[in-house]
Amino acid sequence: MDGKIHKINGFNSYEVFHAEQDQIFVFADILEKQLGFSMETSPVIGLDGIYWNSKKQGIKLEVGWDNWSGAFVMSFCSRGSDYVEKLATICEGML
Repeated sequence: MDGKIHKINGFNSYEVFHAEQDQIFVFADILEKQLGFSMETSPVIGLDGIYWNSKKQGIKLEVGWDNWSGAFVMSFCSRGSDYVEKLATICEGML
């Protein structure tokens, strides 16, 4: 995958700009099966994007796709940023 880590509000976001919407299911699968996260509810589909929250031991990551970022996994805390880096490493190994 051709993704990049960016800082959003001081925390990591892994973004694959040219990814299709269904990339969020690949991210969710990695989060659940390899990193121990649980996906909450169902993805929320809006006019310009899809957003889906995951949690693990108080850490929240948002998986999503929108017109501006493509597919992404975004952290809301420094511990979550570490998991975003792990996910990015796994995704880069999928080339």
